[in-house]
Amino acid sequence: MAIDLGVDTSTPTGKLVANVMMSVAEWEREVIGERTSVAMQAAKRQGRHMGRVSVLPHSTGDRLLTLRATHTLAGTAVQLNAEGLTTATGTAWSANTVAKVQKRLLIA
Repeated sequence: MAIDLGVDTSTPTGKLVANVMMSVAEWEREVIGERTSVAMQAAKRQGRHMGRVSVLPHSTGDRLLTLRATHTLAGTAVQLNAEGLTTATGTAWSANTVAKVQKRLLIA
């Protein structure tokens, strides 16, 4: 940032200016983070959903739970992929994704 301003950091004055500019930039980043956090907390208190909405067809969720009764996480992922079923975001299944979705389905 100080380089963009043409500050000569080989001099004591240039080093001071560069350090002040870096401190201001750090302060600004922290203030933005605080404002973002406060806004997100307020939205959450108002019941607004935070993050991406993921919708998995019920038939895929049911199939996942049925497979998990007899398959490992990895085996379930392999079978779901073999059957051409994708995740809610349209990607292939992995053992980790199966575990996360299973947990979500059992909580709901």
